[in-house]
Order: sequence, then C-alpha cells, then structure tokens
Amino acid sequence: MCNIVAPPLGIANFCMRSCIQVETQVVIDLFHLSNGNTLQMCGEMYGMAKSITSIIARDFCATIKSI
Repeated sequence: MCNIVAPPLGIANFCMRSCIQVETQVVIDLFHLSNGNTLQMCGEMYGMAKSITSIIARDFCATIKSI
C-alpha cells in the first residue's frame, strides 16, 4: 500500500519542520477507516493535531480515488 500511494503523497521537508512519512500517513488513515475512530483520537495516538490528521485523511482518500 505504501509503495502505491508514496509518489502522490510524498511531501518535501521544509526548513522549519520535517514531513510526515508516508508509512505513518497510511497507518493513521487505515486505523481511522477500520475502527471508525475520530480524527482527533487517531491524531492523539500519533502525537498530531486534529487538523493535520484531517489533511492526511483527505489527501489519502483523494489519492486512492485517483488510483
């Protein structure tokens, strides 16, 4: 799964922060979709804000739709 979605989801590092690895993005999204937990709960488990997990989920779903 990571190899399939890696090219579209791969994000460059910025000078102030590093990007979130594709593997972590896939784990968060699969955990959210399989358990039906809220994005806030999934984000708290991985130490991320709800807004970041929301962006990750939106990008992941759009990538899967396009593939």
